[in-house]
Amino acid sequence: MIRITGMNSGLDTDGIIKELTAARNKKKEKLVKSQTRMEWKQDSWKTLNSKIKSFYSSTLSNMRFQSSFKKKKTTSSNTNVATVVAGDNAVNGTQSLIVKNTAKAGYLTGGKLETTDKKRVNSATTLSQLNKDIAEGDSVSFSVTAKGKTTNIDLTGSSKISDVISQLNKAGVTASFDETNQRIFVSSSASGSANDFSITANNVKGLDALSGLGLLTSEELSKNTEGNAALAAAYDSATGKLNSNGDSYVNAKAQSYAASLQTMANLSNVDAAYDKIKSLTEDWENNKKTDYENAQATIALYDNDPAKIAERQNAIDERMNQIAELSNYASLLQKESVLAEGESLSETDAKRLENYRTSIAEKSELDALTAKKEGLGEGESLTEEEEARLTELSSKKFYDLSGAEAAAPDYDDYISGLTAEKADLESEKEELSAATTAINDYKAYQAEVEAQSGIIKAAAKNAVILNDYYADANSDMLAGISGTTYAEKLAAVQTSITEKTANGEDTTELESQQALLQKMADNEAIINGKDFDTYEVDSTGALSPKNVANAIEAEDITYDAASQGIKERATTTVTNEAMAAYEVANNSSKYLTANNAVRVLGQDAEILLNGASFTSSNNTFSINGLTITAKSASAVTGSDKEGNPIYEELSISTEDDVDGIYDMVKNFIKEYNKLIKEIDTLYGADAAKKYDPLTSEEKDAMTDDEIEKWEQKIKDGLLSGDSDLGTVRNMLKSAMSQSIMIDGKNMSLSSFGIETMGYFGSAENERGVYRIDGDKEDETTGAFPDKLKKMIASDPDTVSSFFSKLAGGLYSSMMKLSRSTTNRSYGNFYDDKSLKDQYTSYGKKIKSEEDKIADMEDKYYKQFAQMESAMAKINSTSNYIGNMMGGGM
Repeated sequence: MIRITGMNSGLDTDGIIKELTAARNKKKEKLVKSQTRMEWKQDSWKTLNSKIKSFYSSTLSNMRFQSSFKKKKTTSSNTNVATVVAGDNAVNGTQSLIVKNTAKAGYLTGGKLETTDKKRVNSATTLSQLNKDIAEGDSVSFSVTAKGKTTNIDLTGSSKISDVISQLNKAGVTASFDETNQRIFVSSSASGSANDFSITANNVKGLDALSGLGLLTSEELSKNTEGNAALAAAYDSATGKLNSNGDSYVNAKAQSYAASLQTMANLSNVDAAYDKIKSLTEDWENNKKTDYENAQATIALYDNDPAKIAERQNAIDERMNQIAELSNYASLLQKESVLAEGESLSETDAKRLENYRTSIAEKSELDALTAKKEGLGEGESLTEEEEARLTELSSKKFYDLSGAEAAAPDYDDYISGLTAEKADLESEKEELSAATTAINDYKAYQAEVEAQSGIIKAAAKNAVILNDYYADANSDMLAGISGTTYAEKLAAVQTSITEKTANGEDTTELESQQALLQKMADNEAIINGKDFDTYEVDSTGALSPKNVANAIEAEDITYDAASQGIKERATTTVTNEAMAAYEVANNSSKYLTANNAVRVLGQDAEILLNGASFTSSNNTFSINGLTITAKSASAVTGSDKEGNPIYEELSISTEDDVDGIYDMVKNFIKEYNKLIKEIDTLYGADAAKKYDPLTSEEKDAMTDDEIEKWEQKIKDGLLSGDSDLGTVRNMLKSAMSQSIMIDGKNMSLSSFGIETMGYFGSAENERGVYRIDGDKEDETTGAFPDKLKKMIASDPDTVSSFFSKLAGGLYSSMMKLSRSTTNRSYGNFYDDKSLKDQYTSYGKKIKSEEDKIADMEDKYYKQFAQMESAMAKINSTSNYIGNMMGGGM
């Protein structure tokens, strides 16, 4: 407000009023300084409280438990061979250790690569470019076995090195191509023999590809040459087919495939799948189908899409949030509109109303800035300040609250409308939630039924393939058994077994027939869609086990022309294997080159601890409280009578960690001393009562250094004589000086050579500080006998009992002191709530004084204005009279 005063009187009205309100301003200034002092006191307590809590929750908490004193240390006589870490439960003593092997990961360093025209390769180089015997359209196949799982990798001659690397990594090994060194590197994912890997060609082109990729090792090729000579002899290179020597290999492979298929085409698996479908369908019919049908209208409205439903649910949540804001805003507007003269909203309500109006103003500002930016012409832009403000406002969420502003006169009707809308939205949200659940339930039901149906169909298909194989492989035997179906033949064999057993005849051949026929009868039951229980389809046509059985019967479940039966698959596989074996056996020079891969086999670590053998897939062993890490194999010093190596033993010694326990106690004393010294300093500081926080005018008259020293003087004395601090101080000192009964004997810190230096032997703020006799870091007591360390070494149980009880008692006292009260928040060691209330109270008093000062100023300015007005009239009259008198002369 701009005031023009003293025009007629010539008085310094502002100065006079300032003097008239000086006393009131002084009172306000005193309150501001008191509030500032209170703010600084809160900050001082927060800082100190954090330190007290840190001591309480970490150092002190750890000391409470006797287990913390069970420290062990172990030394190794040769840390180059093995390192050892002792756990709390390690046994004291000396043990012998030998490291026979360290663990290794399987590793293959590929041979150096080059293209057939002797050029460098890159990740885009193809297999046909690496080996002249591979054409672009050739089928290339090899397998990777890692962690007991075999993965076939099927490629073509046009596949790139990058494709190979990708497939190897998917197969469970770690592979990479180093273009700088022109090599492929392959390693197992972890060390140990169980994690090792192998790479084997599935056909000749696979062998050529591995050779071109530099992934063949001479050891594997030599092994294949020696072990596969007979298999190679089963291959006729002229016809490209197996000769008669291959029959046994094919039969063995076929039997292996049949055994695998028989497991998958297991009648119990089909039984379980039927039971699962039955259970699923019954659950659907009885528990979930009605919910799905009831939600159909909502489901159809949102195209059976949970994502669309979720989108609508989010929109409802947003609208309900807006309704809440509209209701709150309208309520505040209504309260404001009915205030009587002199009344005002509560401080909380006034602040909330201000926030709403600020939000509305910011929304308008955002809209204006957005419109301005959209309307800019070419080459025009917002100012830097406008762009920053637009960015700031764009990050906020605003609701359109304009509807609430006109609600005050019609508040009840307005709120009633919002309440009704909210109820409708809540009801709709419940319907949407039910619809989402129904959709998800139905999809889960369908998926699980489909999965179980797939098991049945796959089993039926496998059963067809199996019975075709069994019928073909055992046609002579089956033809000699009477009966049309496998079940009839089985019954005939069982009758024969009964008769022969009664006559004491050999039934071995019959029992073999019986086992085969039982398999085939079970397979036939699967093929024919065995009728499980009497579970029927209901009138709605709901999916049920009977439906699945009918569906399987209606399908063509025989393998199609593109599929191979067991014998055909076995023949194809063995032919490829024999062809590869033939190539290796007859063209070894083609594959055995100086550029073969170098292989390191995965290996377990093995140690002998006190003569007992232990193995690990990595180099770490956890044995009876010791953690042993093998670093290298022990040196071999000779061999025994059997020729076995004799290893150099190393010793590992375990004992109580006296230094570790000492350091823990010393750290506890150190942390306590640091805390009690600070508390004593703050408690005994000069209260600096003659110093008050500075006003702006006072600061203007001082240098920055003077201001800092002035304020620091006040801050240093804020907790002087503080009652809360005195309570903490007394509690700490009392708990630390107590005597504790240990095995019938009263003991205190002094029993362990830990004492304060007394009133006259310590500096003023160090009278509560404890010193440890024999502590080499303490000049005062370092030369004294080290009583604490001696007792830890000779009687560790007494040490652990005393200090754990001492820490436990102090911990309990601090926990009680930090409990929540009407004046104190939980976890604090001072009455933070009271300080906060006092700070708030000062704020209210300051506001009250400011209001009174404003009222006084308004009163005085009005009075001076009236005086100025009166003087203006007097001056006007005086001038008039003067003019009149002058005119008469």
